[in-house]
Amino acid sequence: MKQTSWFRDAVVYQLYIRSFYDSNGDGVGDLRGVIEKLNVIESLGVNALWLSPFCASPNEDNGYDVSDYRSVAPEFGTLDELEELIAKAHERKIRVLMDFVVNHTSDQHPWFQEAKASRSSPFRNWYYWADDRQAGPPNNWDSYFGGPAWSKSEETGQWYLHHFLPSQPDLNWENHEVRREMFAIARWWLEKGIDGFRLDAVHHIGKPQGLPDAPPHLRLRQFKNTKRTHLYLKEFRQTVLEPFGAFAIGETGGTTPSTALQYTAGNQELDAIFHFDQFFLSHPQARDFVNNHHKWYRTFSRHKAWDTAFFSNHDQGRHLSLWGDDRYLRLRSAQFFAAVLLTSWGTPFVYQGEELGMGNAGFQGPQDFQDKASLRRYQEALQQGQDPVLALAKLLMFGRDNARTPYSWSSESQAGFTSGEAWLKPAYDFKTVNWASQQGNGDSVWEFYRKLIQLRHSSQALRHGKWSPWGKHPHVYAIQRRYGSETMALVGNWSHESVNWVLPRSKRSQGKWAVLASNYPGQKPTLAPGKLSLRPWEVYLLSPE
Repeated sequence: MKQTSWFRDAVVYQLYIRSFYDSNGDGVGDLRGVIEKLNVIESLGVNALWLSPFCASPNEDNGYDVSDYRSVAPEFGTLDELEELIAKAHERKIRVLMDFVVNHTSDQHPWFQEAKASRSSPFRNWYYWADDRQAGPPNNWDSYFGGPAWSKSEETGQWYLHHFLPSQPDLNWENHEVRREMFAIARWWLEKGIDGFRLDAVHHIGKPQGLPDAPPHLRLRQFKNTKRTHLYLKEFRQTVLEPFGAFAIGETGGTTPSTALQYTAGNQELDAIFHFDQFFLSHPQARDFVNNHHKWYRTFSRHKAWDTAFFSNHDQGRHLSLWGDDRYLRLRSAQFFAAVLLTSWGTPFVYQGEELGMGNAGFQGPQDFQDKASLRRYQEALQQGQDPVLALAKLLMFGRDNARTPYSWSSESQAGFTSGEAWLKPAYDFKTVNWASQQGNGDSVWEFYRKLIQLRHSSQALRHGKWSPWGKHPHVYAIQRRYGSETMALVGNWSHESVNWVLPRSKRSQGKWAVLASNYPGQKPTLAPGKLSLRPWEVYLLSPE
């Protein structure tokens, strides 16, 4: 039986297949492209790949609307190529995680096509259906992507539930036939060599019985992380994960440290979760991130649960643009966040492109976007009377396509991503921010990620050590990791201004510190007196001499 404890020692690379590398010139990234770049991924030092959805899909939501769970989308390649990718990754001791869309299907899936055709269809109860309530939707639930979470089917006159796009109807996990089939699909992929799953929107699979209105105090009127969700996941672990020794991580927005323990403590359900507290910090400073991370660490570590660390993914604007400096001090800012991420407690997830210092796309307007969810939100903001300039600014900053631009391989046409025309415009700055220009440059973002990943792999303190904050300076991110006799510390300036930082009095007796990594070459700080002057985005990884 496989063991899932490997995850606690890993660095995972999230790979958005559509935008990674196009091997055949059709403008869409594909599995062959991933295979051709496996040596590059291996050289970064990561231990696992999280592959974005690759099953057949009409792509209303870029693969998160599955029309056939036992398939590979033709634009990505073939099942044989996927198995080749898995085998070649395993040869390099890189595990492969599948993005498994469990809450909903595409409306083009045969199950839904059958279900909507008749109220007496054997697949009717595979989804949620309800009659009008006062000539409107059955309850007040919202969709993530704007508007109500219900759409009316012309075929039968009933409403069906969709927490996302109308083309993504929610599966009815209360139906044991649905659970049985989804579990069989998961086992099928594990038999193909997949090592585990990232469970998309899993916090929505359990709906409250009776489908009641959501209470008015909820910002987004939805129920999440219900008791029924936990029941279904316990069944999933017992019937699928445990027999294969397979790994699973869940997307569980809306959790708190205490409620998240229901998923992770004792591994009764999931090995880890993604939570999103950090994205709701308003204009975060170093102190805010330290406090937030400490909050989760204290609760999880007491119960031997495990956490994740990530700053960017396919659903967010890039963190370098949201929190850092993607213009004047891009290099130092990107290196700063690399240091924070790779010294964090929990398993770090590197989203493709951040290891180059890629920022937001630099799009000019809605015509540059393809993501239907982002465009729906933009149009809804305009319809609600929001100032057009503000609505556009939000789209340009937070629209999901910011993180989905083609990987910037080189300064050549289409960022070296394709010999054709890319499905989405490359980032505006690909001529200067790209993989080719950073190879062999010891001061590049790429090389800084490589170095820190290697340091993490060699350090028990960075992987498993106790995590504790140092001081409360608003702009200085200062933490210590300790495991047995090994101690590491990270001190960095999360700001555009130079700051002076004083080592906490309780730490001054530890003597001098050696620099293991820093992002301003040639600078050697002196910590013996307990003081350190930090330039903008300057960061040091230290160990006692």
